[in-house]
Amino acid sequence: MFDSKLKISFEEVPFEEANEEYSLEGITLDELEDLFPEEPEHFLVHKGNVVVDGPMKVGYDHSKDELTVYVIDGDLTINGPLVFQQADAYAALYVTGNLTCENAYIAWTAQLFVRGSMIVKHLVATYIEDAGHFSIQGSLKAGSWLECGDRGCFEIGKKPQARLLRVLQEGEVRPLGS
Repeated sequence: MFDSKLKISFEEVPFEEANEEYSLEGITLDELEDLFPEEPEHFLVHKGNVVVDGPMKVGYDHSKDELTVYVIDGDLTINGPLVFQQADAYAALYVTGNLTCENAYIAWTAQLFVRGSMIVKHLVATYIEDAGHFSIQGSLKAGSWLECGDRGCFEIGKKPQARLLRVLQEGEVRPLGS
């Protein structure tokens, strides 16, 4: 799921224990079926903050990956862009703290859950399909947020602090409210 250059160590944790310890949004095994076509084979947890110097690519690789929920129990700081895209796949990234990056692109069936806030220095662009999730319990702070699709599940705890732009079907871009 992660770019092979990243050196992040994860420990496998059973679902029941992960759900109890991290209160994964109160998701039960039954509700998990809504997020995944089948029960995830792994919950992998990294305890502690993670700092990535440079870009971070996240995505599901059908040839290598199994359905997995990756938990970063701490803050995730990316000194570069975050690119999280996957198609017809349902791996998830769950950050218990804040997620900070320069730019972010979240697309297709990406499933991003952040318990804290998401701080994006410049641009966050989202193009989420029906099975995608973009859930920020705290606030979303960004220079601009370009929403290129009107599907998927968007949950943001506090009003976003970003200039929100939506791309319409005709390809026209206009600020929200105009």
